[in-house]
Amino acid sequence: MDIIIGFVHAIVFIIGLVIVLGTLFSAVKTFVLPRSSRDILTVIVFRASRALFDLFLKRQQTYAERDRILALYAPLTLMSLPVVWLCCVEVGYTAMFWALGVDSLLKAATISGSSLLSL
Repeated sequence: MDIIIGFVHAIVFIIGLVIVLGTLFSAVKTFVLPRSSRDILTVIVFRASRALFDLFLKRQQTYAERDRILALYAPLTLMSLPVVWLCCVEVGYTAMFWALGVDSLLKAATISGSSLLSL
């Protein structure tokens, strides 16, 4: 039974590490690379944001009204990316802390959050 628990903890740690590294590479691809690079996390955030904006566009009749709403699409979505990355890193570190022996997921999330958000 201890072998199975150890295996589960190792798998959860690896999943958390993949989430953290994937998030880091997403941020680098999006903001640091001088050329265009498709990143799956950025694509998901932009598509979800567009779906949200489309809900507001359904009620607009004229091009000017739609343009006024869509003018906010790229800036607001770009500003939401760091929040999404922070949440993904939080989830990844929570998984890693739990896999390393923190008693509960809530306690692991608390340690992860305080590590990320404190100076």
